[in-house]
Amino acid sequence: LEAAMIKGPVYVTAEHDFLWADTATGQMTLQGTYVEAGWWLTGEGRRYNAGTGGLVPVAPRRSVQDGGFGAVAIVARYDHVDLTNQNLGTRAGRVDAVSVGVSWMPVDYVTFRLAASQNRYSGPNVGNNGAAQVIMARAQLSF
Repeated sequence: LEAAMIKGPVYVTAEHDFLWADTATGQMTLQGTYVEAGWWLTGEGRRYNAGTGGLVPVAPRRSVQDGGFGAVAIVARYDHVDLTNQNLGTRAGRVDAVSVGVSWMPVDYVTFRLAASQNRYSGPNVGNNGAAQVIMARAQLSF
């Protein structure tokens, strides 16, 4: 299940996934969810392409190679993953994560992201409960 809301430079996307599978030892059901909201401070915006049924990649209004700063967004995100399946003895547990960060596209097809995340874990494989604070850096080339 997917959803998106776009209003100029502000967007919200969400997705919930289910995995149902028949295995040699029984049926498995796993699931995950995310909700992401962002604001393109430099005025860019996401667009929806009805022909492909997907979002069009963002392109900087004024890239670094054109003398501009590129595209900059602030982003907040919530993730939930449930890998618990009692029927199969899969008890990897659950993870909930909240993150905030910045995304910078200096030119088309190149993105750099930096985010801070607070993660909570529950389940027998992590000592029942746990937490982690994470700083994530990402460089991405799209083609």
